[in-house]
Amino acid sequence: MEQPDPPSSEASVSAGAFIQDAIAQNDPELDQQLAESEEGQPESPSIEQFRDWYRAARALGRSDDELSDIEAIGKAAKAGELNNLAESDVQQMETDLSAFGQQQELGVSIVNHARRFLGNLEAAGLVERDANGNIEARGKQYTVRETSQGIGIVKNDQSAGVLANGEGEITQVANLTETDRQNWEISASRSPDNLKALYQSRQQHEVNAPAQRSSGVEL
Repeated sequence: MEQPDPPSSEASVSAGAFIQDAIAQNDPELDQQLAESEEGQPESPSIEQFRDWYRAARALGRSDDELSDIEAIGKAAKAGELNNLAESDVQQMETDLSAFGQQQELGVSIVNHARRFLGNLEAAGLVERDANGNIEARGKQYTVRETSQGIGIVKNDQSAGVLANGEGEITQVANLTETDRQNWEISASRSPDNLKALYQSRQQHEVNAPAQRSSGVEL
């Protein structure tokens, strides 16, 4: 599916809306008749809505076949060849857009918290960036890795996670919960000094701790 065109800086009015306004000014009675004739008729999704659907479905990890179907529907709509969208497709579009909206909101929050957490870990000297500027921390529940291309946070059991590009745009997201967001909010609230003290305290209780330095805090 083609990428959306850049949004215009000026408000635009469709030809249909312009004609409708002209009718309303010159013949209010005809305008009312037209309005009544359109009541109850479902409005077809716009091209931008199909693009949003495709992006949402892709971010949610829908299958290649499902993405191909959405792309075909969008192309048909753009070419003016889509008369009616099947009810099943309407429902799937609503489901995907709603699911992505909820997951995106959680994902953005978690990404912001994870970036702050990594910064505090680095300030505490508990993690270091490699030669390429990449940084990673692995805890009991989550692993977070940040590179020049973006950041990824996944549960260690691979049941949920989120990826964002360098601009913070969510590109992949799945199965995040409010509990995940709260966990990351708590982690991000710990200062570098607090993290260092927590790490040292746990090190004292570990037996045969690995030589490799780790974050030593719960993620």
